[in-house]
Amino acid sequence: MPIKFVYANGDSYVHGQGLDDAVELYNFSEIKKHQCWTGIIAKRLGLNVDSQYYNASLPGASNDRIFRTTVRDVSSLIKQYPANEIFVIIGLTDSARTEFLPNDHEDYQMFLTNFEPGSTVPHVKRMFELRNAFFVTNKDNEDRFFSKLIALQFFLKSVGVNYIFTKSIGVFPDTHVREEFNFKHQDAWLDAVSLIDFDRFYNELHFAHFVNIKNLSVTKCKHTGPDGHLAWAEHILDFVRGKYDGISKQFVA
Repeated sequence: MPIKFVYANGDSYVHGQGLDDAVELYNFSEIKKHQCWTGIIAKRLGLNVDSQYYNASLPGASNDRIFRTTVRDVSSLIKQYPANEIFVIIGLTDSARTEFLPNDHEDYQMFLTNFEPGSTVPHVKRMFELRNAFFVTNKDNEDRFFSKLIALQFFLKSVGVNYIFTKSIGVFPDTHVREEFNFKHQDAWLDAVSLIDFDRFYNELHFAHFVNIKNLSVTKCKHTGPDGHLAWAEHILDFVRGKYDGISKQFVA
């Protein structure tokens, strides 16, 4: 079945931060819609980016948010489209990022290790400080990374949508030979890496590194310019061609 809808989620690199000069950071403008790499892929599939494409990504998003919103949104999408007509594109981010929902706040607060949360609620800022001081460890970050990646892949596979995972920045832990990264299931320890579907996960390069080695443009906010988004879209399309023969036949020039 041909793809009828593209759903994208991730961080600022998926959102297209810097492609326009908008003051509003989270506004997904027309420029971003047409120039960001997932929008380019949607257009290469012959889709209308105004009606057959949705980008749920946000600058500063964590993998926790990507997992939470993708499960929510795809659960709704499969009520509107046959699952095999949906193509989900995920751009994973820094494993140290997380999110927190205060009891007295309507929205999730994004916790990045290098930026304080925007909340003016004192205990949210205090929690951020304590987390960075005492609770952020590589083991914790990597465990959350693996659990979110594996759970989201399992969800997407179980509902029957087409999907691909990529990396926005250097997010994949160097754990291919480390035995401690595993999960206990029915009294048996399972190697976490072996549970990842690498056939649907482009893990060779991350977007930011790809732009650097190709010497492509960088915007004022140190993100990727239009030429980088175009080149990355073509690069990922080459990977998709080898995995989804049906989708590759739909590509248009």
